Amino acid sequence: MSLLNFQFGCRAASWRIFAAVFAFAIAFAADAVAENRALIISLDSYADPKLSGSPSGLAKNDAASIRKLLIEKLGYKPRQIKTLRNKQATKAAILTAIAKWLGPVPPGAAGPKKLKGVDESGALKKKKTGKKKRRARKKKRKPRSRTFRSYLYYSGLGYVQRDTDGDERDGLDETIIPFDARVSEIGGVDQISGMISDDELSEAIGKFTGRHTTLVFDTSHAAPPARGEGSAGEEILRLRSPRLNSAAAKISESPAGAPQRGEGGLVETAIKRGSLTLWSAASAGQTALIAGEDSVPRGLFTLLYVEGLMEGKADANANGIISNAELLRHVMDGSSAYCRASRHRCKLGLRPRLDPADAFGRTAWVNRKKVTRARERRLSVTRLADFLGARTQTDFELKQIPPSPLKVGISDIRYQLLSPSRGYLVLLNLTARGELFQLYPNQYAGKDENGFGGQLKANVPLLVPEDSYGVRLSATVPEKGHIVAIVTADPVRFDASVTDRSIASISADEAIPVYLARLAAALHAPSGIRSEKSKSGPVRWSVVTLPYEILPYEITP
Repeated sequence: MSLLNFQFGCRAASWRIFAAVFAFAIAFAADAVAENRALIISLDSYADPKLSGSPSGLAKNDAASIRKLLIEKLGYKPRQIKTLRNKQATKAAILTAIAKWLGPVPPGAAGPKKLKGVDESGALKKKKTGKKKRRARKKKRKPRSRTFRSYLYYSGLGYVQRDTDGDERDGLDETIIPFDARVSEIGGVDQISGMISDDELSEAIGKFTGRHTTLVFDTSHAAPPARGEGSAGEEILRLRSPRLNSAAAKISESPAGAPQRGEGGLVETAIKRGSLTLWSAASAGQTALIAGEDSVPRGLFTLLYVEGLMEGKADANANGIISNAELLRHVMDGSSAYCRASRHRCKLGLRPRLDPADAFGRTAWVNRKKVTRARERRLSVTRLADFLGARTQTDFELKQIPPSPLKVGISDIRYQLLSPSRGYLVLLNLTARGELFQLYPNQYAGKDENGFGGQLKANVPLLVPEDSYGVRLSATVPEKGHIVAIVTADPVRFDASVTDRSIASISADEAIPVYLARLAAALHAPSGIRSEKSKSGPVRWSVVTLPYEILPYEITP
């Protein structure tokens, strides 16, 4: 070999070694870089044949629609999305991907490294001189703590298992079923081993730091109907639960549509310097359903969730903001419509869930071309509807006595609501400045025989405030605003912060978004007071608004 060839060979070998080391470094750094991350898990088949049976391509179709949503609507880049499909989605792989891909992010972590002197488009930056240079130096001294987004989507089978640590009210842990889970028959009962419980997911996600985390589960957390029971065999294939023998159904002892999840598990997960939003296709004891034609099957929940965001169908008031509450309302309405058309598939009811309560105060999507951050933060009557997920109705008569416009100095202002049916009332005053007052219920008003405040009798006018309160509403400053009446057909178990408060503004310390999130969570929970036949249904409610104006006091010459 000539000296020239020998040197060339060494260089080639050195380059290959460098390339390999560089590739390894890049791969290692990918896990360490702090940025938005998404993990999509889709399971159409399982190692154990007893766990397979859903329509072919169901989870694959769901995963594709979620990936499109993440990229085209929610601002994720393709490189920020990892997918685990079928054989890839083992228990170890899922837990590892959550820990190393989705998070955690150490405090003060920065985003992807940027080259010096180059802007985001790759063009050379102009050198700063004089004032600009001093401002840039000053700005550099103030490190900004960034918060990133994590998004986990699961499409596959789900189930329940006995709670072992006592953190679940119903005694059951919700689970998802990875590819390598196994079914074995013990004493005539099929038992699934190797599942991932909500406690395990909570432990992994609880280690996140600086992450606004969204979890979406299109699966069931219930024992399914046994083979041959109730529906025909092909109908069981449209339920997202494993097909086990009849004795397996005994594991689920909680009633269908249990009013609350257990207090533990994922719902209670705290994320340092972040937040948790948890979406579930069905409530405890219910089975998630499959929609679409057999040639293109889709999870019903995923179908409604994606169209609500992608097509803007969840933006009920068309203001360019889709809140979590609006999105839940869209999914719930779509689920109810599906069940009315396919009653044989909804014998256990179907009520998608959003948890925890403070998730109702968050936004799912904002059209930044239409809505500024200042407008998003400012509380208005349309933003109030966003928070509550409300659709305004006019079945109720709401009027102000005396009517608007008023003048400063009037000292006896009342509001009258007339409802054609019995119900319960929450009355709010939202000013143009964004102040919020709760007028009713209050500590002065009585409660019904079941301890519920805000009761409303059919065709009997309700005055707020009544003479018995010993208080009066007065016009003290020029003002514009809206009176907002939330009327429910079912009793709602609001906490004491709603039912026993005085007629006063929601203070800055209490935080209006937190107050409204609690209000919305109570309005979207199961009523729990309905008949046995409809006990899993959501609270029935609607909103009516009344604008008002207070004019300055005029001094006549």
